Amino acid sequence: MSAPALKSLASAAATTLYDAIGRAQTAAELDALSRQVSCGWGQGAILDDDATHLFEYIARRRPQPRSPERQGTLPGLPLPEPNLQRVGRFSKRRAQRSPDKQASYDRRHRLAYSGVMPPHLAARLTVAEMAVMRIVADEYRAHGVCDLSRDEIAARAGVHRETVRLAMKKAREDKHLISVEERPVPGQKHQPNLVRIISFEWLKWLRRPNDKAARSGEPIGAKIDCPTVNRLEDDCGNDANCTASSAPAAQPERGRPTKEAVEFAAELANIAGYRQEAVPKAWREADPPQVVQVWLNELSGKMRPIEALRTIATTVMRRKRLLCDASPPCSPRYFSAEVKKLVARSRLQPTRDPARRVA
Repeated sequence: MSAPALKSLASAAATTLYDAIGRAQTAAELDALSRQVSCGWGQGAILDDDATHLFEYIARRRPQPRSPERQGTLPGLPLPEPNLQRVGRFSKRRAQRSPDKQASYDRRHRLAYSGVMPPHLAARLTVAEMAVMRIVADEYRAHGVCDLSRDEIAARAGVHRETVRLAMKKAREDKHLISVEERPVPGQKHQPNLVRIISFEWLKWLRRPNDKAARSGEPIGAKIDCPTVNRLEDDCGNDANCTASSAPAAQPERGRPTKEAVEFAAELANIAGYRQEAVPKAWREADPPQVVQVWLNELSGKMRPIEALRTIATTVMRRKRLLCDASPPCSPRYFSAEVKKLVARSRLQPTRDPARRVA
C-alpha cells in the first residue's frame, strides 16, 4: 500500500500522515492528524495538493456522512485503496418491539378508558396519550412524582417510547397538565425526568371521594405486567390483578397540599383583604391550599417560591388598589396569571432568584 502512495503523494510526510489516517480508530485521533497536516502545510513540508487530499481523506473517515462518495484521484496518478470504515462512538439503538401486539393494544385501551382524567381533559388526548397519562398519575399518587424512564412508561402503557415523548410534550406545552424537571448528568447518561401533575382540575379529579382506588388506598395501575416481560399467559385478565401494587400497604396521603401550602393559603386570604373568620364561600370552594400547591409545583426547584408568591400577591393587590378597586378578589386563582408569567420568566432565566423577577 505504501509504494503506490509514494507515487501519488509528493512528500514522505504526506505519505506517513496518509497511512496514519487510514489506521485511526477514534475521532480524537483524526482531529490530531488534521492538526498535524495543518502544521506541515504551514511549514511547507506538505504541498497544497497533498494537504487538500489529506483533509478530504480525514473528512471521509469521520462518522457524519452516512453514504461516502468514492475518493477522487490526482490527475494521472493512482492512489491506494483508502480505509473508509467509519469511526463511531455509539452502537445503533435496537428498535423497540412488543412480543405480543394484541396484549399491548388491549393494555393501552384499558388504561385509557380507566377514568383517570376528567372527560373534558381526556377528550384532548389520544388513546395512547391517555395510557401514558394513566401511568404518570399512578406514580404521582404513589410517590408524589413520576421518575420512570421513557422505556418503563412505554412498557407499562403498551406504547412506543416516541409516543411517550410526544405525549409528555403535548401535556406540558399545549395542555399545561404536567411539569417536567430535567436531570442532565454531564458526560454520562441523563437521569430520568421528574414529572409532576400541575393541573388543578386533574389533581382534584384524582382526589375525588367516589374514586374506587382512592377509597381502597391503592394507586391505579401501579403494577401492570408489561409486554417486555415473559409472563404473558394471564396478561392482566383480572382487573384486580392489574391494579395490584407491589408497594407496602401503608401509603402516605397522595395529592394532598403540604403544610407549607396550607399556611400560605391562609396568609394569601389575609393579603387579599379577608379576615380569617369572614372568608367568602367562593374563596373556600376554590380550595386555596390546593391552588397554592399547584403554584409550588410549577416553581419547584426555584429559590424561595413562597417569598415569590408573597411578592406576587402583594404587588397585584397594590396595583388593584391604585386602580381604585379596593374589593378583594373572589378566588385565589385571581393571582394565577402573574404566577404563570413568573414561571415563564424562571424557565428563561433559571439561575436567578424568582423573588427578584416579580414585577
